[in-house]
Amino acid sequence: MKNYRNIAGAYHRALELGLVDGEEIVAWTDGVMEVEDDPAMAFIDASCSGGDHVVLLAALQEVPGEVDEGARRRLVFGLMLAAVERNADVAASVADALHSMALDKDVPDADAEAAMLRFKDELSGGGDVRSELTEFLRKHGEAI
Repeated sequence: MKNYRNIAGAYHRALELGLVDGEEIVAWTDGVMEVEDDPAMAFIDASCSGGDHVVLLAALQEVPGEVDEGARRRLVFGLMLAAVERNADVAASVADALHSMALDKDVPDADAEAAMLRFKDELSGGGDVRSELTEFLRKHGEAI
């Protein structure tokens, strides 16, 4: 079976942050089950969750495989970009999430960390950093 752990980790983080809904994750797990001959029980649990966040978060943690934190982070950034492109009003939530990630040292490099910390401060000060934010996410993110 393919290593789906990074995608599961990205969806887990994005669900915690409110950037994706349960139905999107269920659709992904359904897709995995269509291509895998013997899917892990975590995919079955997620697929049968009805989009319930508690069940999904638990199932996503049980997806087997090795985590590559850099790959997981790029996927989280990709999910953030998709959320901002769907609804520009979530830019402040994404800036908050990036700020939290920077405080946790979940960053690609020092320059990215500085930007991740700056977005929240500039938005809370009335600045408009949406174009800079989306450019950052395009540069550092990866679509699922």
